[in-house]
Amino acid sequence: MHSVEPTKRTSSTGPVALPDVSIELKPEFRAALSRVGMRSIEMPIRAQVGGEELRLSARLEAYVSLDAPDSKGIHMSRLYLEIKNKLEREVLSVKTCRDLIAKFLETHEGLSLTSEILIRFDLPLKRKALVSDTYGYRLYPVTLRAFAKKGEGLRFEVTTEILYSSTCPCSAALARELIREEFKRSFADGAQFSAQDFEKWLMSADTELPTPHAQRSLARVKVCMPESAFEAAGPGGLDFLPQFIDLLELAVGTPVQAAVKRVDEQEFARLNGENLMFCEDAARKLRFALESSPHILDYDVYVEHQESLHPHDAVSRVVKGVLGGFSV
Repeated sequence: MHSVEPTKRTSSTGPVALPDVSIELKPEFRAALSRVGMRSIEMPIRAQVGGEELRLSARLEAYVSLDAPDSKGIHMSRLYLEIKNKLEREVLSVKTCRDLIAKFLETHEGLSLTSEILIRFDLPLKRKALVSDTYGYRLYPVTLRAFAKKGEGLRFEVTTEILYSSTCPCSAALARELIREEFKRSFADGAQFSAQDFEKWLMSADTELPTPHAQRSLARVKVCMPESAFEAAGPGGLDFLPQFIDLLELAVGTPVQAAVKRVDEQEFARLNGENLMFCEDAARKLRFALESSPHILDYDVYVEHQESLHPHDAVSRVVKGVLGGFSV
């Protein structure tokens, strides 16, 4: 680990300066480096959501460029201490990230022109059941990324992941065909039958009706937004996150549930029947939801349907396609 400053220790003859090879030595090969820093930094964070302050465990990445070709290295522990001191004092916010990457550049004046920080954590949100009065909790993985180049503005990105159920439209059509054939066989004699007869047939344990296959699916969505969008979402440091997650779950229509009763499970089955989708459908639903938000400058949507029919997954991806933005 590179030192914060040339430090000193005390000996019998007085203070002795300790060596700092990042300053005193020259590299064997002169070259600039695009990104140097630390990853998997363990750090507790404070997050304010909906007026409530949460204490969460996070893992961070912190980087600067090394643009001075004659410099041996950067001052990595400066990055760590800046993060620790800042996050101990403040709740996490866009401003916190902006201040940190500005400080990275300030403490690496003459060495670095760009700086970057990534903060990964799980956000707990209370989720009400579909029909009943019960509720449970879901954890949503979140990554915040802030990047800046000296003399330019901040680029801020948010990535999260939602889980949902996807029922295959092809399987549903095939199941309906089998139900039609079974119905024709059961009432092939042409005799008149009543609604009660049909209900009895439908609910009979002897009537084995096919069901379409469904699978747990995920959507990983990354967006780039201006700072003003986060400030407009609310006074809390992370108040925009529940709104963003709600937007995504509403788009797919069948997010996984936490606590459920039978009435909730029945409603979930109804929603699955109303929201048949291939991975292509899910990606398009999310695309149109993101396009409807005026605050989202760019997006990258990755959809994965973890097939119950096959041992492989069905995937789809879409980016907004802006110049200089996310690419596939």
